[in-house]
Amino acid sequence: MGYANRHRRPMRTGRRLGATGAAVVLSVSPLATAAPAHADETPRTAVIGPMLDFFGFGTTIGAPVFCGITSATAGSGFQEFGASEQGNAVVDGINNGCAAFSEQGGAFVEQGKAAQAPYAAMFNGYANPAIGQVAAGVTAFGTDYDPTLSPFGPTIAGTGDTLNFLQGSPPSGS
Repeated sequence: MGYANRHRRPMRTGRRLGATGAAVVLSVSPLATAAPAHADETPRTAVIGPMLDFFGFGTTIGAPVFCGITSATAGSGFQEFGASEQGNAVVDGINNGCAAFSEQGGAFVEQGKAAQAPYAAMFNGYANPAIGQVAAGVTAFGTDYDPTLSPFGPTIAGTGDTLNFLQGSPPSGS
């Protein structure tokens, strides 16, 4: 067992650090140049607007990813059993259905965003302070009782930020 790595040459620390640094730069640079998520959107009504944003993400990002995984799995399964010809029709059906869902779902979400926008100014004045107080209370509860709630205290405290997501106006800084 001790001889497993005897033919392996040790890697220089400089190469490791260089590779790690390059990976960090490549993964962070898109985040630094990205525009804020809510910079040019219509006003969001509390609870309704953020949920529409969430569903919009699901139709434009989540559904295509799920569909791609599903069609790739189905295609691999058919190929494994030697039924590639029959599998191609199934995979094409999945891909076509997912593309239609993504297009129609996104349009439906955009219609909802346009419909809720006129109510944002009136409703957010009442809803945002209430949501903010509940979120602050949940965060304080998780923070103050962290030892008692262990190991769930930090999770409960972090739930306050999730509740703040439901506030109507765009997040500060956007």
